[in-house]
Amino acid sequence: MKIDKEQLEDHQVKLVVEFDSEILESAKRKAARNIAKKTKIPGFRPGKAPYGVILKHVGEATILDDALEDIVNQKYPEIIEKTEIKPYGAGTLENVSSLDPLTLEFIVPLDAEVTLGDYKSLRIAFEPKEITDDDIEETIQTLQQQNAIVETVDHEARIDNLARITLSSKPVGDEPIDDQYLYKDYQTTLLIHNEEEDPSQEWPFPGFSANLLGLSAGEEKTFTHKFDDEYRIEGLQGKEISYSVKIEAIQTQTLPELNDEFAQTVGDFETFDKLRENIKNNLIAQADQEYLRGYDQSILDTIIADADIKYPPQMLEREIEDYKKGLERSLSQQGLNFDIYKKIREIDDESFNKEIKEASEKRLQ
Repeated sequence: MKIDKEQLEDHQVKLVVEFDSEILESAKRKAARNIAKKTKIPGFRPGKAPYGVILKHVGEATILDDALEDIVNQKYPEIIEKTEIKPYGAGTLENVSSLDPLTLEFIVPLDAEVTLGDYKSLRIAFEPKEITDDDIEETIQTLQQQNAIVETVDHEARIDNLARITLSSKPVGDEPIDDQYLYKDYQTTLLIHNEEEDPSQEWPFPGFSANLLGLSAGEEKTFTHKFDDEYRIEGLQGKEISYSVKIEAIQTQTLPELNDEFAQTVGDFETFDKLRENIKNNLIAQADQEYLRGYDQSILDTIIADADIKYPPQMLEREIEDYKKGLERSLSQQGLNFDIYKKIREIDDESFNKEIKEASEKRLQ
């Protein structure tokens, strides 16, 4: 058996295998005997007809097909062993280039191969985030808000009050708006902001709570808002929405004093200073953990960017299939399918398949 090996560009190998002359003849006679056992040939018991009779009865092509299948099944493991290649999966018989001598051509996908760059000289500065006094104060204020005493009051909505509302909204005009940005009898509680405060992050749009000033429990109000063309949420850019609000209750919140008693209320701390120290240590630990995760990933990304990663097309095809199945399961749990998903995303089949291919390629790195 003679084997010629050719490395292909797509991380596959072409094997041209030339067999000894008696291999094909022996396989053809074995195939004929097996065919004779399953085929009725007039004048002969099953499996007893001579080779020439079987050949004439079923045709040489049938015998040859079975003989080649048997040779491939029997000899393929030996071929792989002799070439010392590491296949990703089963190869395919691409061509029978000759019958005398028998010469078969196989295409075999190779297992993934990673050649690292000069990673030993890699240097990435380690610069964890420093915790500032502002970070500590922000956490303390959050604790203070969480422990505030909330009371329902009878007066109209004022600055720094809490408004418990039921909210509904709909588009103004004929321009469609994605349902995720619209609300139907949605109940929530909002803080009515001071006009001097930065309202840019206010929900559902900057300055929303100012529309509630002066309203009392049981009152309703409808107003519209048009989002500018540069708004941070693309799906709302240039859109106009009508909002209907019913005030369910107006509440005040009384913040506890930041003292030793407060520290003892929120945890096992004797003094406020010890609470502050604990908050600082926790923030440092959290920041270090988050930075380390990002730092490790940045090292890995840098190594991958400098590495030479090779894999056959079959590996990418399998990864794409696995990715699709995972996405399909996730969508199914939400009552969705691929068609609905593409409509929501406003993408066509070509863009959808391109996204999946790119995501799959990234997963293989």
